[in-house]
Amino acid sequence: MAEGTHRTAPDAAGEDTLSPLRAHLDPQAFREIVALYETTVRDRAEMLCGAAQSGDLVVLRRSAHDLAGMCGQLGSSRAIERARRIEQACAGGRSEEALGLVPELSAAVAK
Repeated sequence: MAEGTHRTAPDAAGEDTLSPLRAHLDPQAFREIVALYETTVRDRAEMLCGAAQSGDLVVLRRSAHDLAGMCGQLGSSRAIERARRIEQACAGGRSEEALGLVPELSAAVAK
């Protein structure tokens, strides 16, 4: 995801989604907020993986929804797309599809 004060999210199609936040904070505060978001995203991704392992589609769907929003704040369009696909598959009762997308989302979140 994003780090530092001058990086654009790598898959945000050239759009620096963090620039408004960066413009209003000193560099240290900005780095701290981004680090907090990244930690929260990783924690939620772990929750999502746990839900996938136990087959809990309710938690899987909720975690995917939350991740889509969090990743949107960090500009990770690849992670957003994977999370939304998992959320939709869970909503549609397509558990195999949802579970099959979890490794892709995990990889996108790790970047």
